[in-house]
Amino acid sequence: LLVAEFDSAGDEVAHVAEYLRRAHLDEGWGWAEMAVVSRSGGGELARVGRALGAVGVPVDLAGDDLALADEVAVRPLLDAAEAVLTLAHGAELGGEQALRLLCSPLGTTDVLTIRRAGKQLRLLAQQESGQDQSSDDLLAQAITHGVWPQATAASSSPAAEGLDVVAQLGALLRAGAGAVAEGAPAAEVLWRLWSGTAWPPRLRAEALGWGEGSARAN
Repeated sequence: LLVAEFDSAGDEVAHVAEYLRRAHLDEGWGWAEMAVVSRSGGGELARVGRALGAVGVPVDLAGDDLALADEVAVRPLLDAAEAVLTLAHGAELGGEQALRLLCSPLGTTDVLTIRRAGKQLRLLAQQESGQDQSSDDLLAQAITHGVWPQATAASSSPAAEGLDVVAQLGALLRAGAGAVAEGAPAAEVLWRLWSGTAWPPRLRAEALGWGEGSARAN
């Protein structure tokens, strides 16, 4: 029995994720052979599940443990819909909100790719204005207004991949905001968000495959 205390919920989940990854990579445990148990019910499980999934730990939550809004395949769409409404009202996304969307299946699950893009935007912002802004806020601005042309032109290959994700997701969300402004119904906007990314074909390919990934995709 190992007991540990943490300063925040984020630190706790990070520790659990690292423990699971080491068990999988170093000791050969299969993902399906391990479980995370919470005494706090569906809300806590959903939070932990999202956090683990964001750092590459596969998660399979029992459907009856979660509200529909907390399902892994539903939450990103609701987050995107919230972002679309924010843009439709002329407001900017927050840094945390932008990062969550970019690191969701609608963007890329490779957090490092997005961090490289944010670092590139931060360097350019320092060169342009001399001000030091947070990478997350600059990513949010890029989604809201579009990626600066000079960022794409000056980016290295690793940063370019992340900037492409930012540009594509930003264009999708801004198009959704335009549809809302034109009076499009919610179902149509959600369908545009769902079908406007590579996530659906990726899920289909995984679902038709074998192993743990197939079960999760289904």
